[in-house]
Amino acid sequence: MQVNLHVAKATLSSLIVEALNGNEVVITKSGKPLVKIVPIDAVMQPRKLGAYKDQGFNLGAEINAGDNEVATLFNEEGIY
Repeated sequence: MQVNLHVAKATLSSLIVEALNGNEVVITKSGKPLVKIVPIDAVMQPRKLGAYKDQGFNLGAEINAGDNEVATLFNEEGIY
């Protein structure tokens, strides 16, 4: 389903229902597609915990090396 921007403004709620029901909703302007309304589940994929566990990634101690410097800067400014 394609609708122009003006119609989309006036009928947004019904367009969302259409998308939730599995219908593709494309909003156009001057006949050119701008955006597609899709359910959030269709866009976001769940992250798999531990997906890179055995892939050889090692962040090491340097990942936290700047913590003291940052904390000192915040304390000097009286932020916490």
